[in-house]
Amino acid sequence: MEPLIRGIITVSLLVIAAKLFAGVFRAMKLPPVLGELFAGMLLGPYALGGGVMVFNEPLVVINDYVEGFAEIGALLLLLAAGIELGLESLKAAGKVAALIATGGGLLPFVLAYYFYLAVGGGEAIALVAGAAFVATSIAISKRVLSDMGLLDTRMGATLMSAAVLDDIVGVVVLGVVVSAISGGSLDPLTIAFKTASFIVIWLLILGISVAVIPRFLESLGEFGGKGATKAIAISAGLGTASLSGAIGLSPLVGAYAAGLAIGESKWREEVMELVTDLEALFGSVFFAYLGAMLDLRVFSDPKVVVSVLILTALAMAGKFLGSALPALLALRPREAVGLGVGMMPRGELGLIIASIGLTTNVLSGEAYAEIVGMVALTTLISPLLLEKICKLRGGDDYGASSGYSGREEVRSD
Repeated sequence: MEPLIRGIITVSLLVIAAKLFAGVFRAMKLPPVLGELFAGMLLGPYALGGGVMVFNEPLVVINDYVEGFAEIGALLLLLAAGIELGLESLKAAGKVAALIATGGGLLPFVLAYYFYLAVGGGEAIALVAGAAFVATSIAISKRVLSDMGLLDTRMGATLMSAAVLDDIVGVVVLGVVVSAISGGSLDPLTIAFKTASFIVIWLLILGISVAVIPRFLESLGEFGGKGATKAIAISAGLGTASLSGAIGLSPLVGAYAAGLAIGESKWREEVMELVTDLEALFGSVFFAYLGAMLDLRVFSDPKVVVSVLILTALAMAGKFLGSALPALLALRPREAVGLGVGMMPRGELGLIIASIGLTTNVLSGEAYAEIVGMVALTTLISPLLLEKICKLRGGDDYGASSGYSGREEVRSD
């Protein structure tokens, strides 16, 4: 069977299962995103998808086409987040978001680095593990906040801004680690230059997006006929994401920048309507894909299980403390707690870093399984904790339940 056909069949099955399990989890008062992740785990190639054969081929296969659908889903999630929040929210949370991203990146890195040194893993393994601990899975926290109607609260806007900057920090750390394991320079000046370069590049992408995309929509939208504005806006968002990826940043931060630009335009509501519909399809593919990537066999070795549990505890505690403590400078304690929990899940970047470590022979199969297990558990546990904490407090405790535009004070007593 052609790879494209196999990919389409896989995507179709994952979407149907994701929506069904999302409904089941919602009925159980659990985050629907966990249902989508569970659907992927159940139908993935390491579970039923690999065991059920159709025409002598596995029912579910993860190939380049499936990965492409999943990547589009992640980009649409971040594009939607940017449109919903708008540029003003980023401006309001800018300084504190930078502190949160820095603290939430450095503390987990240090914890993972010294853990692997303590158990005799070696410096190269410690560097790769530390890098995998850094970046938050923006898409997962965004979905939970959206499901609860908390994305445009003060806490939600600050969390999203911090998570985007956190992703930039993660990309910088990834670049430094790759340089280290390939024999490159690791002097402080080189690291500082790379960090500053990535931040400046992202700010340039954001500035160009704000200046160009709204004018682009105005010039071509009416000329293209019915639906042209929506189509052009989404294409501009995906194009900005591609540009971001081409120059070394995560495509996700490019999609978010484009969304912020569209969110300040007069077409915000019109474009958001279509993006939300597309996200309902492609976003489910993304979360089911993350679940499908988990090889449950990694938990068959007791030593790996113990290491995974320790790493998960370190990853969650490090991210929570590193994010929540700086957040107290601008947010109330209950908002800072919600933000710290929302920054806990790891995701696609952690898996990418682990795969780089494996393919460069830095990570053993055991170490790779430990890091993947940590990513999986933080991905599964964090949304559940975030929803429980937010429900305990209620939307009004997070800086206005709706309509937070960044034009109000970031902190209120």
